[in-house]
Amino acid sequence: MDDRRPTRRALLAAGAATAAAAVAGCGRAAAPAVAQATGTTSAAATSPGTPTAAATTSPPAPPATWAVAAAAGESNLVASYAAVIKAHPAVKATLTPLRAAHSSHLKALRVHPPGKVIAGLPTGQAEALSRLAAAEQKASDTVAALCVTCPVEAAALLGSIAAADASHVLVLQSVGAR
Repeated sequence: MDDRRPTRRALLAAGAATAAAAVAGCGRAAAPAVAQATGTTSAAATSPGTPTAAATTSPPAPPATWAVAAAAGESNLVASYAAVIKAHPAVKATLTPLRAAHSSHLKALRVHPPGKVIAGLPTGQAEALSRLAAAEQKASDTVAALCVTCPVEAAALLGSIAAADASHVLVLQSVGAR
């Protein structure tokens, strides 16, 4: 039996490709579906004959529960990445793009809750990276579960976010997370 396991290089390439695809999926293509599901409007989400939020008298609907739950995890990751980058500048070049991906997820979700840094973030670099990896995995699992209960229009966006979060775990492991 041939035991052919993927190399670290192959895993990193797959993770990078998944992250790039997820970030690309968080752009304008997802905006109309997310706007419809969250009750917001934008130029991309409205057709020429459709009144905009400014033309209607009713207040916008509150964000959907799934969007708030997904955004909470992403916001916490942005704050945690910022804390780890500040404490460990040696990994700034690797972590900055991952933090930027989470910021783009928040833009796509159109919900911006305040972020909380991971409780008890360790001072050692390897331990901090491990905690980030665990937080990424938890966020990925949470968002993947939300795909089952969210509107169909939002499932692709949430699936992309879950895939990006999962690929970040591989990146963090490659730079020293245990």
